[in-house]
Amino acid sequence: MHVGPVGAGYTVKLLINLLWFGQALASAEIFTLARRAGIDLGVLREAVGQSAAATRFMTEAAEPFLTGDDLASFSLARVCKELTTVLKLGDEFDVPLELAGLIADIHRRALAHYGDVDGELLGARFLSERAGVNLRR
Repeated sequence: MHVGPVGAGYTVKLLINLLWFGQALASAEIFTLARRAGIDLGVLREAVGQSAAATRFMTEAAEPFLTGDDLASFSLARVCKELTTVLKLGDEFDVPLELAGLIADIHRRALAHYGDVDGELLGARFLSERAGVNLRR
């Protein structure tokens, strides 16, 4: 897909990944709270999938995540690098990216915790484990 002049494609890729990583973190938080509240995670996933909050993450990646798949085709260090690049773009264009900063911070803490391993969903896994909740089925 052509998205603009030279460099625009890379920027669009970074923005899509920011949204994906943010969706993973938000999903981990709702799953963690739901598990603590005694709500069946499959029922929650189905309800979200039929709601205004339905996302590709929830409909396609949540089930593998809940079975322990942290999507090892993308390293946690690479996630952090891409998020840092997005934050630099925000600075360059004078756009405060507060939520992106929080997403990057959580992933940096996950990297410090797990080390440089493969698993683009380890930021989400980190949130649930930090709360003492095992989301794996």
